[in-house]
Amino acid sequence: MNCHKCNHENAEGAKFCSNCATQLYQVCPSCNATNIPIEAKFCPECGTSIPSTPQKLNFQVDGVPFNMIFVEHQSAPYYIGETPVTVALWNALMKEAKSTEENDVITQYPFSPVVLSTSGSSPFYNHPITNVSIEDINCFISKISNRLGERFSLPSEEQWEFAAKGGVHTLGFTYAGSNDIDNVAWCNRLMCTPNASTTSVMSKKPNELGIYDMSGNVFELCSNGIARGGSWKTYPIECTLTHRNQYPIKGDDLGFRLIMFPK
Repeated sequence: MNCHKCNHENAEGAKFCSNCATQLYQVCPSCNATNIPIEAKFCPECGTSIPSTPQKLNFQVDGVPFNMIFVEHQSAPYYIGETPVTVALWNALMKEAKSTEENDVITQYPFSPVVLSTSGSSPFYNHPITNVSIEDINCFISKISNRLGERFSLPSEEQWEFAAKGGVHTLGFTYAGSNDIDNVAWCNRLMCTPNASTTSVMSKKPNELGIYDMSGNVFELCSNGIARGGSWKTYPIECTLTHRNQYPIKGDDLGFRLIMFPK
Protein backbone atom coordinates (compact mmCIF):
# COMPACT_ATOMS: atom_id res chain seq x y z
CA MET A 1 0.00 0.00 0.00
CA ASN A 2 1.22 3.50 -0.84
CA CYS A 3 1.33 5.98 2.03
CA HIS A 4 -1.24 8.74 1.59
CA LYS A 5 1.19 11.22 3.12
CA CYS A 6 4.57 10.58 1.45
CA ASN A 7 3.52 8.09 -1.27
CA HIS A 8 6.11 5.55 -0.11
CA GLU A 9 5.24 2.00 -1.16
CA ASN A 10 4.87 -0.26 1.88
CA ALA A 11 4.71 -4.01 2.28
CA GLU A 12 1.29 -5.64 2.20
CA GLY A 13 -0.31 -5.59 5.64
CA ALA A 14 1.99 -2.89 7.07
CA LYS A 15 0.15 -0.77 9.66
CA PHE A 16 2.56 2.16 9.50
CA CYS A 17 4.58 3.71 6.69
CA SER A 18 8.18 2.51 6.89
CA ASN A 19 9.36 5.88 5.58
CA CYS A 20 7.44 8.45 7.64
CA ALA A 21 5.66 6.31 10.31
CA THR A 22 2.20 7.56 9.25
CA GLN A 23 -0.77 5.32 10.08
CA LEU A 24 -1.92 3.40 6.98
CA TYR A 25 -5.14 1.94 8.38
CA GLN A 26 -7.91 3.14 10.68
CA VAL A 27 -10.29 1.53 13.18
CA CYS A 28 -14.06 1.45 12.73
CA PRO A 29 -15.70 3.55 15.48
CA SER A 30 -18.68 1.15 15.54
CA CYS A 31 -17.38 -2.44 15.39
CA ASN A 32 -13.66 -1.77 16.03
CA ALA A 33 -12.64 -3.57 12.85
CA THR A 34 -8.99 -2.88 11.97
CA ASN A 35 -7.05 -2.73 8.71
CA ILE A 36 -9.54 -0.33 7.13
CA PRO A 37 -7.65 1.80 4.57
CA ILE A 38 -7.26 5.35 5.82
CA GLU A 39 -9.14 6.74 2.79
CA ALA A 40 -12.14 4.37 3.19
CA LYS A 41 -15.58 5.98 3.57
CA PHE A 42 -17.38 2.90 4.94
CA CYS A 43 -16.37 -0.02 7.15
CA PRO A 44 -16.23 -3.25 5.06
CA GLU A 45 -17.27 -5.29 8.11
CA CYS A 46 -20.39 -3.49 9.38
CA GLY A 47 -21.05 -0.81 6.75
CA THR A 48 -20.76 2.07 9.21
CA SER A 49 -19.86 5.41 7.67
CA ILE A 50 -16.27 6.34 8.54
CA PRO A 51 -15.91 10.00 9.63
CA SER A 52 -13.92 12.13 7.20
CA THR A 53 -11.69 13.03 10.15
CA PRO A 54 -10.39 9.85 11.84
CA GLN A 55 -11.50 9.70 15.49
CA LYS A 56 -8.26 8.03 16.55
CA LEU A 57 -4.83 8.30 14.94
CA ASN A 58 -2.17 5.68 15.63
CA PHE A 59 1.52 6.59 15.56
CA GLN A 60 4.71 4.84 16.48
CA VAL A 61 8.25 5.95 17.21
CA ASP A 62 10.90 3.23 16.91
CA GLY A 63 8.29 0.57 17.58
CA VAL A 64 6.63 2.38 20.50
CA PRO A 65 2.95 3.03 19.65
CA PHE A 66 0.84 5.91 20.86
CA ASN A 67 -2.63 7.16 19.95
CA MET A 68 -4.20 10.59 19.50
CA ILE A 69 -7.96 11.06 20.07
CA PHE A 70 -9.99 13.53 18.01
CA VAL A 71 -11.72 16.30 19.98
CA GLU A 72 -14.53 18.00 18.09
CA HIS A 73 -14.48 21.71 18.92
CA GLN A 74 -16.54 24.51 17.37
CA SER A 75 -13.61 26.90 16.97
CA ALA A 76 -10.60 24.66 16.35
CA PRO A 77 -10.81 20.83 16.50
CA TYR A 78 -7.69 19.03 17.68
CA TYR A 79 -6.27 15.67 18.70
CA ILE A 80 -5.15 14.92 22.25
CA GLY A 81 -3.05 12.06 23.57
CA GLU A 82 -4.99 8.97 24.61
CA THR A 83 -2.61 8.85 27.60
CA PRO A 84 0.09 11.06 29.09
CA VAL A 85 3.48 10.67 27.42
CA THR A 86 5.05 7.47 28.75
CA VAL A 87 8.58 6.57 29.73
CA ALA A 88 8.68 4.28 26.68
CA LEU A 89 7.76 7.02 24.20
CA TRP A 90 10.06 9.55 25.85
CA ASN A 91 12.98 7.15 25.71
CA ALA A 92 12.31 6.21 22.09
CA LEU A 93 12.77 9.83 21.00
CA MET A 94 15.49 11.06 23.31
CA LYS A 95 18.46 9.25 21.84
CA GLU A 96 21.31 11.17 23.46
CA ALA A 97 22.11 8.41 25.94
CA LYS A 98 25.05 6.87 27.77
CA SER A 99 24.91 3.31 29.08
CA THR A 100 25.05 2.79 32.83
CA GLU A 101 23.81 -0.67 33.77
CA GLU A 102 22.55 -3.61 31.74
CA ASN A 103 19.01 -2.42 31.02
CA ASP A 104 19.19 1.23 32.02
CA VAL A 105 20.49 4.40 30.45
CA ILE A 106 20.97 7.92 31.67
CA THR A 107 19.58 10.18 29.00
CA GLN A 108 21.68 13.31 28.63
CA TYR A 109 19.62 16.30 27.55
CA PRO A 110 20.88 19.84 27.19
CA PHE A 111 19.09 20.55 30.48
CA SER A 112 18.80 17.62 32.90
CA PRO A 113 19.58 13.88 33.11
CA VAL A 114 16.72 11.42 33.52
CA VAL A 115 17.16 7.74 34.39
CA LEU A 116 15.05 5.62 32.07
CA SER A 117 14.80 1.99 31.06
CA THR A 118 15.37 0.54 27.60
CA SER A 119 13.74 -2.75 28.54
CA GLY A 120 10.08 -3.36 27.67
CA SER A 121 9.85 -5.49 30.81
CA SER A 122 10.72 -2.59 33.08
CA PRO A 123 7.94 -1.97 35.63
CA PHE A 124 8.04 1.74 34.74
CA TYR A 125 8.11 1.36 30.96
CA ASN A 126 4.39 2.13 30.61
CA HIS A 127 4.23 4.76 33.35
CA PRO A 128 3.94 8.47 32.57
CA ILE A 129 7.28 10.24 32.24
CA THR A 130 7.99 12.53 35.21
CA ASN A 131 10.86 14.62 36.60
CA VAL A 132 11.23 16.55 33.35
CA SER A 133 11.45 20.32 33.08
CA ILE A 134 9.64 22.58 30.64
CA GLU A 135 12.89 22.79 28.67
CA ASP A 136 13.01 18.98 28.46
CA ILE A 137 9.38 18.89 27.33
CA ASN A 138 9.92 21.52 24.64
CA CYS A 139 12.90 19.53 23.38
CA PHE A 140 10.75 16.38 23.19
CA ILE A 141 7.91 18.20 21.38
CA SER A 142 10.33 19.58 18.81
CA LYS A 143 11.76 16.11 18.19
CA ILE A 144 8.42 14.33 17.82
CA SER A 145 7.04 17.08 15.55
CA ASN A 146 10.08 16.84 13.28
CA ARG A 147 10.09 13.04 13.30
CA LEU A 148 6.42 12.59 12.39
CA GLY A 149 5.87 15.75 10.36
CA GLU A 150 2.95 16.85 12.56
CA ARG A 151 2.33 19.90 14.74
CA PHE A 152 2.41 18.81 18.37
CA SER A 153 2.30 21.06 21.43
CA LEU A 154 1.16 21.26 25.03
CA PRO A 155 -2.57 21.86 25.41
CA SER A 156 -3.95 25.14 26.66
CA GLU A 157 -5.94 24.88 29.87
CA GLU A 158 -9.18 25.27 27.90
CA GLN A 159 -8.21 22.47 25.51
CA TRP A 160 -7.17 20.20 28.37
CA GLU A 161 -10.36 20.79 30.38
CA PHE A 162 -12.70 20.48 27.39
CA ALA A 163 -11.19 17.09 26.50
CA ALA A 164 -11.09 15.94 30.13
CA LYS A 165 -14.82 16.69 30.50
CA GLY A 166 -15.63 14.58 27.44
CA GLY A 167 -15.89 17.31 24.83
CA VAL A 168 -19.27 17.49 23.07
CA HIS A 169 -20.07 14.07 24.56
CA THR A 170 -19.73 15.20 28.18
CA LEU A 171 -21.94 13.61 30.81
CA GLY A 172 -20.98 16.17 33.43
CA PHE A 173 -18.88 13.94 35.68
CA THR A 174 -16.85 15.28 38.60
CA TYR A 175 -13.76 13.36 37.47
CA ALA A 176 -12.63 12.42 33.97
CA GLY A 177 -15.15 9.73 33.09
CA SER A 178 -16.98 9.09 36.36
CA ASN A 179 -18.33 10.51 39.60
CA ASP A 180 -16.61 7.60 41.38
CA ILE A 181 -12.94 8.42 41.60
CA ASP A 182 -11.96 4.78 42.08
CA ASN A 183 -13.13 4.05 38.53
CA VAL A 184 -10.91 6.56 36.78
CA ALA A 185 -8.11 7.95 38.95
CA TRP A 186 -4.93 6.66 40.59
CA CYS A 187 -4.57 8.99 43.57
CA ASN A 188 -4.21 9.24 47.35
CA ARG A 189 -7.72 7.89 47.81
CA LEU A 190 -7.55 6.93 51.47
CA MET A 191 -5.69 10.04 52.61
CA CYS A 192 -3.66 7.92 55.03
CA THR A 193 -1.97 5.28 52.84
CA PRO A 194 -0.71 7.20 49.81
CA ASN A 195 0.24 5.31 46.66
CA ALA A 196 3.95 4.65 46.35
CA SER A 197 4.39 5.97 42.80
CA THR A 198 2.80 6.49 39.42
CA THR A 199 1.10 3.52 37.78
CA SER A 200 0.86 2.20 34.21
CA VAL A 201 -1.29 4.35 31.94
CA MET A 202 -4.74 2.98 31.07
CA SER A 203 -4.97 1.17 34.43
CA LYS A 204 -8.33 2.85 35.07
CA LYS A 205 -11.38 3.48 32.88
CA PRO A 206 -11.37 6.20 30.17
CA ASN A 207 -13.63 9.22 29.91
CA GLU A 208 -16.43 9.80 27.39
CA LEU A 209 -13.94 10.33 24.53
CA GLY A 210 -11.83 7.26 25.33
CA ILE A 211 -9.05 9.31 26.98
CA TYR A 212 -7.25 7.83 29.99
CA ASP A 213 -5.60 9.23 33.13
CA MET A 214 -6.94 12.78 32.97
CA SER A 215 -7.77 12.48 36.65
CA GLY A 216 -4.93 11.20 38.82
CA ASN A 217 -1.65 9.39 38.08
CA VAL A 218 0.27 12.57 37.18
CA PHE A 219 -0.48 16.26 37.06
CA GLU A 220 -0.40 17.36 33.42
CA LEU A 221 1.35 20.54 32.41
CA CYS A 222 -0.53 22.99 30.22
CA SER A 223 1.00 25.58 27.91
CA ASN A 224 0.69 28.37 30.49
CA GLY A 225 2.54 26.43 33.21
CA ILE A 226 -0.56 25.46 35.16
CA ALA A 227 -0.89 21.75 36.00
CA ARG A 228 -4.24 19.98 35.85
CA GLY A 229 -5.82 16.68 36.84
CA GLY A 230 -4.23 15.72 40.16
CA SER A 231 -1.74 12.90 40.70
CA TRP A 232 -0.85 9.74 42.57
CA LYS A 233 0.08 11.91 45.57
CA THR A 234 -2.98 14.12 45.75
CA TYR A 235 -6.38 13.93 47.42
CA PRO A 236 -9.54 13.51 45.29
CA ILE A 237 -10.38 17.23 45.34
CA GLU A 238 -7.28 17.91 43.23
CA CYS A 239 -8.36 15.31 40.67
CA THR A 240 -11.55 17.18 39.80
CA LEU A 241 -11.74 18.69 36.34
CA THR A 242 -11.73 22.33 37.42
CA HIS A 243 -8.90 22.21 39.97
CA ARG A 244 -5.81 24.22 38.98
CA ASN A 245 -2.33 23.94 40.44
CA GLN A 246 0.68 26.18 39.94
CA TYR A 247 3.60 23.80 39.36
CA PRO A 248 6.68 25.85 38.54
CA ILE A 249 9.30 23.07 38.79
CA LYS A 250 9.64 19.46 37.67
CA GLY A 251 8.56 16.74 40.07
CA ASP A 252 7.87 13.05 40.51
CA ASP A 253 4.14 13.56 39.97
CA LEU A 254 4.24 16.01 37.06
CA GLY A 255 3.95 14.80 33.48
CA PHE A 256 2.36 16.05 30.27
CA ARG A 257 0.07 15.13 27.39
CA LEU A 258 0.37 16.11 23.74
CA ILE A 259 -2.14 17.78 21.47
CA MET A 260 -1.95 17.87 17.68
CA PHE A 261 -3.84 19.93 15.12
CA PRO A 262 -5.33 18.36 11.96
CA LYS A 263 -3.77 19.49 8.71
